[in-house]
Amino acid sequence: MKMWMKVLAVLLIALYILIGYTIPDSLFINRITNLKTSSNALKRVLAETKYIEGWWPKAGNKNNPGPGNNLMFKKYSFLFKKLIDNSIAVLIIDRGDTLKGKIGISKITTDTTTISWSCTLQTKHNSFTNIYYYYKAQKLSKIIDELLVQIKQFVENTRLLYGYAIHVENLTDNIVTVCNQIAAKDDLYHQLQMSFNKMNAYISKNKLAVTGNYMVNLRRLQNDSISIMTGIPTNTYALPEGNINYMQMPLGGNMVTAMHKGIYTNREMVYAAMEQFISDNELSRASLPFEKLVNNQIPDSDSSAVELKLYYPVF
Repeated sequence: MKMWMKVLAVLLIALYILIGYTIPDSLFINRITNLKTSSNALKRVLAETKYIEGWWPKAGNKNNPGPGNNLMFKKYSFLFKKLIDNSIAVLIIDRGDTLKGKIGISKITTDTTTISWSCTLQTKHNSFTNIYYYYKAQKLSKIIDELLVQIKQFVENTRLLYGYAIHVENLTDNIVTVCNQIAAKDDLYHQLQMSFNKMNAYISKNKLAVTGNYMVNLRRLQNDSISIMTGIPTNTYALPEGNINYMQMPLGGNMVTAMHKGIYTNREMVYAAMEQFISDNELSRASLPFEKLVNNQIPDSDSSAVELKLYYPVF
């Protein structure tokens, strides 16, 4: 080997050793991102197994959940511990090494949250192994970034987070002609049909123009009867007649909304998801929820197939 090649080899080895010694004893990883979701929802997503399994990457992990309650991703094993206040400890296991990490949750606004995922790698006071741990830290940083992307995609999609696409919209129907009555549970659907028939006759008699879809609010009473409020948006109002009156709703008011298509009574699951959304985002209920009947299709039984848009007035 020529002398210059030997000198170059020695210099490269010396440089390699020098670089190794410049690497600190502790390699700190801290990845941060902002999420368009509430801190309340994010805490639940990180603390409850059913939600973790919802956002955890599926590729390459089928039938391989890891030891105990651990989850596997790219040959790393992750164990989520108990949520305490605004943080949750996460153990990361790789080839016998256990790294202690933490996910921090910081509320920015009611619907914006910062998430930070940090952990520390301890090096071995050895130039060659220090370089190994440096590259390991770089690899782990990219893996944590990928997991943060998974969390972001999950919590920012209400269909994934709550099971339904939930939105906040502004009220567009200002005047609603309404009819209030109480019906026995067994007579609910007959009275529902009769109520709309009665209102349509009233609207026709008073030459009102219909401006929106049929609306319904049902509320169970203690004596196994049901309070029924039916509504039809109209261009203006007329004098009250019997149990028919009008209601003027605040134009532009906020509404939490969701769609339901299926068995009529299953809409209760959608209302429950909307209530969770309202709680997560620290909204207040302004009044009772109601539903609009798409295509004005009135249900005639609990098992009727319907398409509804559900509304929850909030502020």
